[in-house]
Amino acid sequence: MQKTIASLAFCFIALFAVNASAQDATPAADSTPAESRLALEKADAAASNAAKNIRFESTKPRIPNGYGNIVNADQKKEIYTIQQDYGDVIAVLKARIELLEKERDEKIDAVLTEEQRAKLSVRSKK
Repeated sequence: MQKTIASLAFCFIALFAVNASAQDATPAADSTPAESRLALEKADAAASNAAKNIRFESTKPRIPNGYGNIVNADQKKEIYTIQQDYGDVIAVLKARIELLEKERDEKIDAVLTEEQRAKLSVRSKK
């Protein structure tokens, strides 16, 4: 339990690092596609650096459905390793998706007037 809490805390800190790096690389609203691509590449580089610090934590390794009765112990270990390797990358990509969704929502919100934001705020409270 303590290991899981420590891992979650570490991931939380690493996500802040990814967020800070991605904000520095956020393209301007009037940027060209090439500038946007460059910003995304910078964010990818930051995410890649953060990937070294984020480890996929699974409470218990799981073999895909239907594999349990047909694979041997060595194959199970190899499957667990593959899952761990991809889990690390997936964790970074999920963090990146969250950052992109947040950026998208902020840009959408910036299109609205103060009056429109107030109306949305009232609707969301209902």
